[in-house]
Amino acid sequence: MATMVVEAGWPAGSFPSGIRFGVIDAARQRQRRRRVALAVLLAVAAVAGLVADRVRSPSPRPAAPAASSPARIVTPEQIFTQNPYMGMVCRVASPSACDRIGLAVFLSRPARVTATVAGLALRLNDPTWSITERNGAHAEYRYAGFLESREPPERSSAVSFRMDFGNGNIVITHDQLIVEPGWG
Repeated sequence: MATMVVEAGWPAGSFPSGIRFGVIDAARQRQRRRRVALAVLLAVAAVAGLVADRVRSPSPRPAAPAASSPARIVTPEQIFTQNPYMGMVCRVASPSACDRIGLAVFLSRPARVTATVAGLALRLNDPTWSITERNGAHAEYRYAGFLESREPPERSSAVSFRMDFGNGNIVITHDQLIVEPGWG
């Protein structure tokens, strides 16, 4: 036996089309007005926020000036304790598998070193190859890094080095290096 839901004396879904319930219709209208008012309020707040943001910062601010002392440009002989080394790195013994370049520099004090080879930037921070060697009072810091390269570089490549020794002490140098056949 099926049960039938009855509301206000009529089966569910079979209200005569002309009948309206005043209290329910009025509540729905108030709810609709509240939703419209809330949507308008949110739109006005969003526009006001965008306008306020534009007024506060009409144009991008210029970048903060770099360190108080500009970078010094020096010759490679003034900064390196040995000539820099650049060699091809082959994953297997095949000229076609040589897809990386290894680069090492030797300094007399610690620094953050970056280099640019054929327009590609390289940070020399490989932990396996970057070491400090001490001979009595003398210490030598070797920084090394690897650069992925689809094409092998020219036999002789121009390399730019940037050494940051901290406290605004930045040194830049350029060198022409020959790419050696092996690394390590």
